[in-house]
Amino acid sequence: MIKKIKILLDKYFITGLEKINPDLYRLMTYNTNKIYSEIVNSIKYKDKYFFHSVSLEISSYCNRKCHYCPNKDNETPKEFMSWDIFKHSVEELKNINYTGIFQYHLFNEPLYDERLVELVKYTSLHLPKVIQVLISNGDLLTIEKASELSDAGINKFVVTVHDLNPQKNLERLKPVKEFLKEKMRLQTSNELYLTNRGGGRY
Repeated sequence: MIKKIKILLDKYFITGLEKINPDLYRLMTYNTNKIYSEIVNSIKYKDKYFFHSVSLEISSYCNRKCHYCPNKDNETPKEFMSWDIFKHSVEELKNINYTGIFQYHLFNEPLYDERLVELVKYTSLHLPKVIQVLISNGDLLTIEKASELSDAGINKFVVTVHDLNPQKNLERLKPVKEFLKEKMRLQTSNELYLTNRGGGRY
C-alpha cells in the first residue's frame, strides 16, 4: 500500500511539478523522501537516521568519462558483481524488512550488465516493497529494453544525457520518454545538482 501511494504521488504530483518549476521539483523530490523516510524509520527502526536508499554497484564499467566522476581519471574494467553477492545483499535487506529506494549504480552504467532484467526480477520477488530506480546515461536504452525493465520491476528511470551538445541524444530518447511517460525523468548533465561526499553542493 505504501509503495503504491509513493508511486501515485510521484506520478500525479511531483512529476507534474517538474513541468511547472524544475528547481522546486528537485527540492520536493529530495525533501519529501527525506521527511517520509525519517518518519518511517523512527517508527520501524527507532532511528530516523537509518538508511533509506541503497545503491548496489552491480558492475565496475561505465562507457562515459563525466567531469564530476572518478571514472574520468581511471579506466574501469568490465567486472560484474557475482550472483551470490547480489543475492546475499538482497537477503540482508529482506531480513530487516527494507522498504526504501533500491538502485543498481554508483560509478557504473547499469545497462552494460546483460543480467540487469534478471537482477530486477529477483529484487521484485524478494523485496516487493522497495522502489526500484534505474539511474543511467541512456546510451543503451531503447523502448524494448525500457519495456523489459519496467515489466521486471523498475519503478523510476532517471536518464541523464551528458553530451556537450545533447540535442541528438535527447531526440533519440524522446520515444522512450513518451513510452514510459511519468516513469522516466529525462535530463541533461547541466540540470544536475552535484554534491561532494561531505554533502556540499558545487
